[in-house]
Amino acid sequence: RAGGGDDGAARSVHVSPSEPVPLRDNDPYQRVHAMLANSLHAQVAAHPTLAEAPLVVGAHSLGAHIFSNFAWDWGHDGGLAQRIFPELHDARRTPLERLQTLAGLVTFGANLPLFLFGLPDAVPLPFPAPTMQARYGVKCRWINLFDRDDPLGWPLRPVNEAFALAVDEDREVLLRGPAAPTPLSHNAYWSDPALIDALAQQVEALLGR
Repeated sequence: RAGGGDDGAARSVHVSPSEPVPLRDNDPYQRVHAMLANSLHAQVAAHPTLAEAPLVVGAHSLGAHIFSNFAWDWGHDGGLAQRIFPELHDARRTPLERLQTLAGLVTFGANLPLFLFGLPDAVPLPFPAPTMQARYGVKCRWINLFDRDDPLGWPLRPVNEAFALAVDEDREVLLRGPAAPTPLSHNAYWSDPALIDALAQQVEALLGR
């Protein structure tokens, strides 16, 4: 969650939301989130029509934890992230950059439970975005892929009731390739048809196909 770095006091940082987010050399948390924010910003800058388009995210391994924190900071921290990282959490950024159009999520090889064991009331990232829920309804889905041979890939619905409500499906897959079935299968999702199918299903549903 936001609050890493130095003292967390409000800063007088003024950056145009039309520009990429600057990177702070002394704050690894913000640097990682800035890289994610800049990736979204680059897409909108290159294709302005994407500013309000439905967003489908694929997040692997630690990336699922990073994206979870990124999404949480935008919507459920009471403005703390905006005060600590004003150059990153500028309310004038486009809806897509603020994750207000998050409509599909595929996590794979997700190790989120490893970070949640010590939390008595773990809460998942806000999914889907309320406006997307109203627009697309049940077409907004969070699919979690895991292979039993992957020691870092876990089902998410059993974490608690909140995750059971947020995650639509824990989909067990049998990854292919020379790394399967071994612990090295953790990196085999990227080239496996199971991942391509899951992402394609999300996009097709949102496009109404």
